[in-house]
Amino acid sequence: MSDRDVERELTEFFRQTGTPGPSPQLRDAVVAARLGPSRRRALASGAPRVALSLLGLAASIVLAVGLLFVVSNRGHGPGDFGGAASASDSPAASVGDSPAASVGDSPAASVSESPAASVGESPAANASPSEGTSAIPSESLKTQPSTTPGPTISFGPSGTFSPAGSMGADYTIATLLRDGHVLFTGAQGGDLTSAKLYDPATGHFSPTGSTFGPHDQGVATLLAEGRVLVLGGVDIRGGALATAELYDPGTGKFSLSGSLPAGLGVSAVALLMTGQVLVVGTTMTGQTMTSWAELYDPGSGTFKPTGALSAVRMSPTLTLLPDGRVLVVGGYDGSYMAEGPAPALASAETYDPTTGRFSPTGPMKSGRAGHAATRLSDGRVLITGGSNGSVGVASAELYDPTTGRFSTAGSMTADRESHSSTLLADGRVLIAGGMHDPGPVACAGAACIAMVGTTDLTSAEIYDPATGKFSRTGSMATPRSIPAAILLRDGRVLVAGGFTNQGPWTDAELYQP
Repeated sequence: MSDRDVERELTEFFRQTGTPGPSPQLRDAVVAARLGPSRRRALASGAPRVALSLLGLAASIVLAVGLLFVVSNRGHGPGDFGGAASASDSPAASVGDSPAASVGDSPAASVSESPAASVGESPAANASPSEGTSAIPSESLKTQPSTTPGPTISFGPSGTFSPAGSMGADYTIATLLRDGHVLFTGAQGGDLTSAKLYDPATGHFSPTGSTFGPHDQGVATLLAEGRVLVLGGVDIRGGALATAELYDPGTGKFSLSGSLPAGLGVSAVALLMTGQVLVVGTTMTGQTMTSWAELYDPGSGTFKPTGALSAVRMSPTLTLLPDGRVLVVGGYDGSYMAEGPAPALASAETYDPTTGRFSPTGPMKSGRAGHAATRLSDGRVLITGGSNGSVGVASAELYDPTTGRFSTAGSMTADRESHSSTLLADGRVLIAGGMHDPGPVACAGAACIAMVGTTDLTSAEIYDPATGKFSRTGSMATPRSIPAAILLRDGRVLVAGGFTNQGPWTDAELYQP
């Protein structure tokens, strides 16, 4: 997070609470960590099979013999034919049947990303498309020619990160499209309305249509019919952005699609199995903060209120469960914002789309904010790290949706807050970057600032559900807090952007499992 962003947030906090500030001595990042986006599932379509008649087969044999005779006379060896034939057996060619395609954010998804919607019964695969829309074929993608150089595509050694070029801007939102491209939106500096597409096949970032609003640190989710909903974030003045937009991969353009009531700050979204999107967030009136929840209908492009959360949560995580409910976990307790440091909540609740109500579940063993939530292949949800309101934590927990209980899941190799968590094709989880937060904090009214310098992390680790253990893996070249991480269809993980005390990053890296 840059000094400019810290100053902007401090000014807004002190203005809302009527307290003096900020003083020159207050520095570093605001304790309330923003959560990044989640991961998405990409849908792969199999190639059609063509049956040959007996006559056609005989003709093919004759033709093949003739071709072999001609090629052999030109001096080509059998290796040329072997290479062409083996291409169909390569990982790239068989990706439609690979675990990466069948397992499938963020962050967001998942949920948007968030990890929840990227595994198991994905809403994109099971929900009926909205009326008047259809799936977007991958070959209809419209982009401008690439202007950002990309690296030579290679699969590095297992367990390592390699450079993946530069986005060209400090985007904060990443969404995996159905054709395998990755959409980047929510630029923080420069052209705030620009967007980019990343092509895993070439390693290039190419410009696509521009958004109507900046959506800096907003959220996004891939809808059932292939478009992307982008909403929330802050505008250039630091205020909550109420507008929602839809990106159409077929045209490469954004269009406005409904608006939230003014002043509502979006925290997280979850794509439901019905095709609707659950949106939760907070709003502040004077010194009073409240939580809210709304449903977005892609068919009508409208928002409508739904049930009330049981707690005032700042930046919780949303995770789609196998039965269609949504797990809401942790976050800072916003009801304490006017009194000093906001503690992290250990409570959790579930949202039931059939009733439109939130119900308590859990609780967790520890309060958490700035944590990550990832739905595993067996339907359980892995909760990692975060802050307990004072310092960063390394512990992890597992939520069992069949019992509604949390259990301890060991500890990471380092305490991490605002890190990424990505379900890999083999069922393991890649946890990367984040921030080491030693505390303590100093507060003036509702504004709380870390007085001890935090450390942004380059390290990464793997959680193996089969053993229940965390182990170190290769490190990134760049330290990243709140990075965007996307599981690509070839099984690699694209980790891009993020922040440090010196400001935001624009580069990206690829992790080879």
